[in-house]
Amino acid sequence: MFDHEHIASINPLATREEQLADIRQIYPPEREALGVVAIGIELVGPPLPNPLADLLSQGRPA
Repeated sequence: MFDHEHIASINPLATREEQLADIRQIYPPEREALGVVAIGIELVGPPLPNPLADLLSQGRPA
């Protein structure tokens, strides 16, 4: 994944080496060997109304 993405788009506060070290703590070599699935998400329209979020942003209990 790091070979195909700009490193700052993954974590702009860490170097490539720091990010690899962090990921390798989570995913040991046998899991890393399985590969990566990356999903791109794109907003295609305006967000739908969310009444619960509106209540919470106004400080009201849900």
